[in-house]
Order: sequence, then C-alpha cells, then structure tokens
Amino acid sequence: MENNKVLIKNLTNHNVGFGCSNYPVHYELNAGQTLPVKMEHLEDAAFSRGFRYMINNGILRVDPKTENYEQIMDDLQFSYEKKEIDNSLSYDEAKKLLMVTPLQVNYSTIKKHLTEGSEQAKKNIADAAIELKVRDYTLNGMIKKATNIDVIKTLELKSTPDKQEE
Repeated sequence: MENNKVLIKNLTNHNVGFGCSNYPVHYELNAGQTLPVKMEHLEDAAFSRGFRYMINNGILRVDPKTENYEQIMDDLQFSYEKKEIDNSLSYDEAKKLLMVTPLQVNYSTIKKHLTEGSEQAKKNIADAAIELKVRDYTLNGMIKKATNIDVIKTLELKSTPDKQEE
C-alpha cells in the first residue's frame, strides 16, 4: 500500500497546499483540482494539524473513487468522521446545485448542506451564489442563517458603481 497513489481533491475555489514533515515535498492544489499523492506522503501529512484541519473541515477530501478507499480512510484514521468527510460539498458541486432551474427543486438539498455540512461547504454555497448572482430570497435566508453572509446585499453592493470624487 506504500506506493499507492491516493486522490486528494481541493473542494474550495482557491489554492490550497500542504507539506510533509519527513519528506521534502509540498503539494499545491488549484481550485477544484484532484491530485494523486503517494500514500507514504499522505500518511506523513495526515498527522499534522493543518492537514487534518483541512480534511475535517471539508477543504480537502480523499476522493472516494480512490482504490481501497475504505482501507485508506482507516489507515489515516479518518474513518470516525467518514460520513462528514464524504458529505463535504466542493465549490463546483455547490455551483451545480445552484444552477438547477427552478432552484426550488434543490432547496431541501441546499438546506441540508447548510445545516449539516462543514463550514467550507456552507462557504462554498455562499460564494457560488454570489458568483452566479442568485437573487433568491428563500435561498438568501438559508445562507444568511447558516453563514451570516447576505448574498443579495453583497450583490447590491457589488453592482453599485463607485462614486469618483472630483
């Protein structure tokens, strides 16, 4: 299992990186990127606070399509939070949820992610709603309750032209 590659996915809309204490390696993942990482490097990084934080908070995820996924999650001692990790929502997945027409068909799924999801999943939904310029009052209420981000107010502020002082 040592030389196996484990697929790690960046669930955010920005770059994320992590290093290994005992190896001269640093991994940098672009927004939404999936990267194969040597198991020995992952085992080294997995027990550092920063990497565990990123996995536990839905910033990075071991891709469930990875061969021997269940065994890898056990080896890295992530199986106790496997349900939460597997339910992490990436930025791209959040955008897909918000692009469905009519949006109301996804209200229950979105609400589930906003109430039970990781902090990053909630942030991904809010950021995607802002990028997609979603002006849905029900959705805005759910996002505001979960994240304290007012999407409609943000969109209004972004669309207000800056007044130039003469």
